[in-house]
Amino acid sequence: MTEIPRPLQDLLVREAHLRLGREQLAPVLAAQEAGLAAIVARRPATLLFTPKDKRNAYLAAVAEAEQTVRLLRTGVEQLDRVEPHLRKLVRDAIEDFLRASCPEYTTALAAREQKADWRRCLERFAERMHEFVQALGNARNMACTGYVRATQAFSQSAVQAFVIAIAAAQKVESEVQFANKVADAQARMFEEGGFANAHPLPRLREVSYAVWVSTIGSRSLTEAQMQFESLISDTKRLCETGITELCTQAEAADAGQGSMIENYLEAAWIQLREAVTPLVNPDDTERSVADSEIMVVELAKQTARGRLDTIPAVPAG
Repeated sequence: MTEIPRPLQDLLVREAHLRLGREQLAPVLAAQEAGLAAIVARRPATLLFTPKDKRNAYLAAVAEAEQTVRLLRTGVEQLDRVEPHLRKLVRDAIEDFLRASCPEYTTALAAREQKADWRRCLERFAERMHEFVQALGNARNMACTGYVRATQAFSQSAVQAFVIAIAAAQKVESEVQFANKVADAQARMFEEGGFANAHPLPRLREVSYAVWVSTIGSRSLTEAQMQFESLISDTKRLCETGITELCTQAEAADAGQGSMIENYLEAAWIQLREAVTPLVNPDDTERSVADSEIMVVELAKQTARGRLDTIPAVPAG
């Protein structure tokens, strides 16, 4: 592994001390709380009438146990305050480290960004499909106008409508091809980055709509109407439910890719924790936890909100 930058190393050591502090405090707190409960359970039923020395001894024992539990809880509360903030600092630092030193990670991040391009392709595809459905409906209606049954010839107006529908179909096919190119490019990027099992973006179904429409013009009117019905039914189904299903699949793929990338970061995090283990001295835990709390508080003050909170309020009037 590439040498760990000193700032990241420092954060990982701080994190280790927080974890160690919780491991030290949690069982002791549980034992002391149980001890306090046991003392309280032995409370004499008639404490006021208990001899003074026994009463004072009982009350002293309760007070001592309560103080111990209170101190331990204060320590746990300190960990609760510091851990979320420090964890975020560590995570951000690890991500920076991976971006700078791990080409596989940056490739995976870049690959995931392909979803935005794919989504734009799908939006264009939906628009082109809508135009195609309208052109198909017009061509179907025009096919009946001026049709010569004796020669099975469509009118010039119908032929023109067919031409418009074919052009619309070609635009649909173009969007399908481009969307699939984006999906394939993303898959290649993930594979080249070592993420061969990445959840792929869905590929759009490739249908030769233009050829389909062009063959209708060579059929009889009856056959043409049947083909129109079949084609319009197919395209409408795609518009009404298919596109939504593709979006759902894309969201699921993106979530899976995000989890995969996060798992990669978590695996790196585990290795980095192991790498700094020799630097963690249990004797420094209490001091490190207190220092980490000071650090996160100071960092919070440096944020825009933190600076605003430190500005004295202007007196009214």
